[in-house]
Amino acid sequence: MELDIHYVNFENSDTECRTLPKIPSQSQDAGKAQKCRRSGCLVLIAIAMCFVLLICGVLLVFVILQHISITADKGQSKTYKDTIQVFNETINRLQNSYSDLMTKKDQLQEKFNVMSDELNKAYHKAENNLSKNYKDTIQVFNETMNRLQDSCSNLRTNKDQLQDKFNIMSDELKKAYQKG
Repeated sequence: MELDIHYVNFENSDTECRTLPKIPSQSQDAGKAQKCRRSGCLVLIAIAMCFVLLICGVLLVFVILQHISITADKGQSKTYKDTIQVFNETINRLQNSYSDLMTKKDQLQEKFNVMSDELNKAYHKAENNLSKNYKDTIQVFNETMNRLQDSCSNLRTNKDQLQDKFNIMSDELKKAYQKG
């Protein structure tokens, strides 16, 4: 005869299948053992189902994340293609602008050379005229300088005369003030 050991659960009021060890009778024992096996199987099946559902949930989340990742990669690929296209268009515009600027640079260089030649010719012509006019300019400058020196001397003389008159009048005013 086989002894089944059962444990007491004090938290649950249902103590069927969980009693102290005893020697069961054949007929009672078979029915209770079968019930306990069924409920144990049900618990195992429930645990297995929860585990399977948990795995399915994790797989579902993984699939959703993969889908989002693939969709984002496609969007990024399209964005990269658009960026490359804009980049190529910008390069083409810059190359065209560079060609235009180089053409303008060449034109400006040519104009600069022409104007430089004209300026050199004008400078030499002015230099020749300057040497003729230089003597005349020096003479005019010297005459103007002499006139300015004469005017300066006259102004100093007038200043001295005015200072003398001011001093005389100041002395007379002091004398009048002291008398008065």
